[in-house]
Amino acid sequence: MFEKSPKPNIKELRKRHDIEGLIEALRHADWHVRRDAAKALSEFKDVRAVAHLIEALRDDNAKVRRSVASALGLSFFGVANDPDENAWAFDENTIRKVIESLAEASIKDKDEEVRISAALSIKIIPIPIKLEEGEEVLKKIKKVEIAVFKGFLLLTNRRLIFHGYSLQESFSFEMPLTEIVSCEVKSSLFGKKKLRVVAKRIILKSFSNLIIEDVAIHGYSEPPASEFRSRRIDLDGIKDLEALSLEIMRLAKARS
Repeated sequence: MFEKSPKPNIKELRKRHDIEGLIEALRHADWHVRRDAAKALSEFKDVRAVAHLIEALRDDNAKVRRSVASALGLSFFGVANDPDENAWAFDENTIRKVIESLAEASIKDKDEEVRISAALSIKIIPIPIKLEEGEEVLKKIKKVEIAVFKGFLLLTNRRLIFHGYSLQESFSFEMPLTEIVSCEVKSSLFGKKKLRVVAKRIILKSFSNLIIEDVAIHGYSEPPASEFRSRRIDLDGIKDLEALSLEIMRLAKARS
């Protein structure tokens, strides 16, 4: 039920970072207000907005639904830069609810642009962090760069895990320590040091292909995310490269 209340000033609410005010605006009678509120909420990456955005995916105006679908994806964009500050964005239950709502919109919504926005947003949702029983995080390094991806690195007693994102998608890859062949520090042509890890097997995880087949049936398609073919992983921007390299190889040898 939409509310016939005085028209809120979305710009002012955004300026004040008034999350509750923007959430309230999602229920305003004027669809322009609801659309602009959704766009504003996408900027703040606040968990309080997620449930309300999911509910707003059922708005009766397609332009509002389109903005809401985009806002759900953008709410997660870049959270891998600081996983401690944005721990909510890796919560399995939160991610499941968002994925389910976006998947439904991308398949069932009558408006093609809403379906496209929902499908694109799914690609930005990060993979939840789930450690196995008895697995411990030994090191967590933020703001790691690999090619066009930015994210964070987890070294556990069982795996080397990278959670990354780019403008196009989020993804995660992990290398079981038993599969790591070598790990060494290299200096590039311009003197910047890189950590180079070579592994027999890399496990790539992404939501990109979750619903691609179903979405294609409804008129939207694109090639699946390309497979990670390289066996060499360059990890830039990590401090104390030598110590990390020694720790990875020590653990890998201990588990081989």
